[in-house]
Amino acid sequence: MTKYRDNLKAEYFSVLNEVRYFHDSDAQAELVMLLCKNIIDSILSVRSPEKLLNINIHRMSKFAKSSNEDTLKLATYFLSLPPLSIIDWVYEANNIFSNSGHCDEEVLELEQTYITYAVNKQEYVNPFNGEFISKEQFEDMINVVFRVSNEFVLRYNKVRG
Repeated sequence: MTKYRDNLKAEYFSVLNEVRYFHDSDAQAELVMLLCKNIIDSILSVRSPEKLLNINIHRMSKFAKSSNEDTLKLATYFLSLPPLSIIDWVYEANNIFSNSGHCDEEVLELEQTYITYAVNKQEYVNPFNGEFISKEQFEDMINVVFRVSNEFVLRYNKVRG
């Protein structure tokens, strides 16, 4: 890893060490902290991390070096919040209910407010045709992917020079 990546990693680790949640002395907080550090290290180890625009949950678990879904969700959540803001959660819908009877390749990126509204109101709508669907169908249709945030790219390019 080059010097600028080492410096940026040290900056992120320093900020991470100051996050109040991680001052709780329980095992889960320590594990989430470790996963956050593993993800940061993995992202910075990629040759062009600014091009990480579609990281699925499987790849994120490899970055974190953990398959524990609950702690992985917490780690990605903390990495998406200020002051870190390293990754963004992106919600995508796959058109699995097309008229052709098979899964289409069409993917639609959804606003977080669309997901929040559906979950809070328990009204699930197919974003491709506007028809009401069941919660299970909605969950099958929606995927969460991650991408490095614009803020990360700016910091990365600034350090890189």
